[in-house]
Amino acid sequence: MNYNFLVLDIETLNLDLGEGVNFGDPAGWQISTLCLTTSHEFSVIGLNEFVFVADDYWSFMPKKLQDDKRYFLLSEFENFMKWVVVPLNIPIVTHNGNNFDWPIVLKEWSDGGAIYTGDSNNSPLITSYAYLENNNLLFDTAEDLQNRYGKRFHLTDLVSAIHSSDNKSMKASEAPIAWANGEYQKVIDYCLQDCHLTAKLFQTPLNEIDCPPSKSKEKISIDTTAWKEWLVLNSLSS
Repeated sequence: MNYNFLVLDIETLNLDLGEGVNFGDPAGWQISTLCLTTSHEFSVIGLNEFVFVADDYWSFMPKKLQDDKRYFLLSEFENFMKWVVVPLNIPIVTHNGNNFDWPIVLKEWSDGGAIYTGDSNNSPLITSYAYLENNNLLFDTAEDLQNRYGKRFHLTDLVSAIHSSDNKSMKASEAPIAWANGEYQKVIDYCLQDCHLTAKLFQTPLNEIDCPPSKSKEKISIDTTAWKEWLVLNSLSS
């Protein structure tokens, strides 16, 4: 049996922390692209990947990307949440989403977020997010590990710990620079890759993995059965 879900990740326009932005604080951060991928053998409206591009940059996308069925304006994300994700009760998994991605997404577009209708107090996106949260349809692997082990874990280290040869195509700090240089496809591919890596991690058949936390070489044994239990209880099954 497959347990189906989406994975969400964003990239931002911000080049460095010198711009006055801070991790854990959504103020000042601006989305360049928001990506979603499906779990293994799962599709949503016939697609396995979704790319939402900041509206201000849509006209800069090559025509082949504008014509790609996977590509949408960021302003369309709130309707995707309202009319697709919520009615189908599709769970969304992130790695560090509660601390980084979601707080930025849930800002108004004029402040770099994805709210285009209403405001931060009255928006289809806010309502959709609240529905998912209230029905336990959101899961953050980084937050779960932080709560259980009191440590931060990098996605790349966790993926290596499940004996996967997959790795990131660039450093996170390089993505805003590539975007500013017009390398949109490169950044989008990186964002999609992060989603696929998170899905692979979350669906690992291993019940236990050994991984060093951030800024440490000493490995910690991580119990992944909590992820499987959440999947069984909350994900779509097929």
